[in-house]
Amino acid sequence: MLALGCGMTIPPTETMTIKTSTALTLATTICYEESFSDIHQAAEFLMGHPIWTHEFDDKEIWNDLRARILYAVPALANFQPQDGAWNEDLVRMCADLGPTVTIQKGTAERLEHPLESMERIAPRKPVIAVEIDGEPE
Repeated sequence: MLALGCGMTIPPTETMTIKTSTALTLATTICYEESFSDIHQAAEFLMGHPIWTHEFDDKEIWNDLRARILYAVPALANFQPQDGAWNEDLVRMCADLGPTVTIQKGTAERLEHPLESMERIAPRKPVIAVEIDGEPE
């Protein structure tokens, strides 16, 4: 805890170390990371709330993720991908930033239920809900 005057304190910020390839993917929407699970975990951590898979098709979420990763890793703001040279891009950024970067946990709240976002992202498409042990998954 950081102690301020008048007995106020600021709790320590939770951080996560992610691969530079994951950060680059979040900054550009170009898939530099082989593991979708790593991208998903980092995205949820940056936002501070769950992101359902279909929500990765939402430009607003990507814009928010991009802003958050650029705030966390300002050096990515100047990154210019080379057409078709993804491996070289990744090697170059790892040379500049190292193999990992640290991000802070976000505090954003969901603005809508995931099924509402499904209707917005894919209007009039069927939604299949799966129940496991009586609870929707």
